[in-house]
This record gives sequence, structure tokens and C-alpha cells, in this order.
Amino acid sequence: AQVVDTACSSSLVALHLACEALRTGDTAMALVGGVNLLIAPQGFIGFSRASMLSPKGRCHAFDARADGYVRAEGGAALLLKPLRRALADGDE
Repeated sequence: AQVVDTACSSSLVALHLACEALRTGDTAMALVGGVNLLIAPQGFIGFSRASMLSPKGRCHAFDARADGYVRAEGGAALLLKPLRRALADGDE
């Protein structure tokens, strides 16, 4: 097990480390997870003061209606293995 904390890039760095471990043969499979929890108000306050948050609470990326972004919580987990092993195991 390895914990990664690189602020906004933690999940991507964890994915990179897992892919490298698979590529080098250090592991046969890797479970990579990431989560974003908004449990403190400081981020909302700072981003609001900087006029970065959408006053409507809607995200319209790459759209003329865009007026800021919306913070959200989420989580994901991926089980990774080399393609040849996944095919041999019958994984889709």
C-alpha cells in the first residue's frame, strides 16, 4: 500500500505510479483510488472571494454561459493489470 498526497494531482500521480509498477513488473495488479471531500469551508470562501465559483451553481465548461466553476465531491477506484493478463483472465 502506498498513500499519495500531491494536492490536486494525487489521483493522477497514484495512477502513474501504478502504471509504472505494472510496466516494470513490480506488481501483477494495482488498485488505484482517489477521493475528493469538501469538509472545510476555507476553499469555498477563498474561491468565492476570488470570483471563481459560479453564482448559479452550474458548470458550463467551454460554453459562452460559463460564469465560474462548481466544486464537487467524488471518488473512484480502478483495478489495473497488464493487457495480456487481462485478456488471459477473460476481462473485458
